[in-house]
Order: sequence, then C-alpha cells, then structure tokens
Amino acid sequence: MSKRKKTILSVTAVIFMLCIFVCIFLFKTGMADWLYYRGYTGSRITVNLFVTKDGEQIKADEITAIVTSNENSKDSSNKVSVEDNKNSVKLSAKGGEYGEYLIKTKICNYNFNFRVMQWNWWDVQNINLYLDIDTAKNEYKTREEYSYISEQADYTAINESEPASTYEIDGINFISVGCKG
Repeated sequence: MSKRKKTILSVTAVIFMLCIFVCIFLFKTGMADWLYYRGYTGSRITVNLFVTKDGEQIKADEITAIVTSNENSKDSSNKVSVEDNKNSVKLSAKGGEYGEYLIKTKICNYNFNFRVMQWNWWDVQNINLYLDIDTAKNEYKTREEYSYISEQADYTAINESEPASTYEIDGINFISVGCKG
C-alpha cells in the first residue's frame, strides 16, 4: 500500500473515531435532544382535536382551519394541516417563531379560535383538546392536555392539563390552548 493511501486511511479512521466520541458525548449529556429540537423541521404546534356535536364525533371534512401569527413573526404562512387521526382530528402548524399563533377554525358552522403561545422558537407543542358542542343547551365544553419542551438542560417533555370549562355557544371567543407558565 502506498504512503498516500495509508495517510488517507489513517485520517479517515481518526475522523470516524472522533465522530463516534462526539455522538457518545452528545447522548450522555442530553445535547442530542438540544440538537434535535432546534433542528426539528416538522410542525411545532400540533392540536389533536376531539370534537363531538350533540354526542356525534366530528371528522376532518367538517373542519377548516388557518393559522395567523403575531406581527413580529417571520412565519406568515397560513397553512394548517387538517386530517383525521384515529378518533381525533389533527391540526398541525409550522409555528417556528416565538409568539402567539391564532388557529382560526370553522367546526360545523361554528367559529372557534384557538390561541397558542409559542414560548420558544424551538418549542414543540402537542395539545389534546376535547371540545363537546351541545346545541340543545346552547353550550360547549372544553378540556385540555398538553406537553411542551422544558427549558432546563434536560429538554424533556412536560405534560400538563387544564380542568374542563363550560361556555355559551353565543359567547364563543378565544380558547387558549397549550399555555404554560
């Protein structure tokens, strides 16, 4: 083997070993999660919407949604993915900037506005929102469970929930979801 090939092989082996040591370091210190959440390219705001109207489950084809972000945000897209997801409807939005996002929905001819606060541009929020519409009583009930990424060095998901609340349908305004802090 020529001296040049031996040198290339040695340098490649050293680089490979350094990569392995860096990967081990990242996983042992929790830095892998730090890199993952900052490099995440998927939807950072996901609302699993469990909707019933008069006891019947509502599917994605009966829901439309757009998202608007605060005026300081660079993300001005209005794209919200609305799709059936087992026994819920999944609403997904990019949400890659700090600030308030307003997901405007139309559910069975009722307008609901979900207010989501993105506390960190790298946060990944998963929200389960239970919405029961009772036309006979002219009211709707909400209950919420959500998770977000902690700001501590471990970057673990924190799970929280809010108690059920009842409102008059005529008074539909904003429903704040996933609002930690």
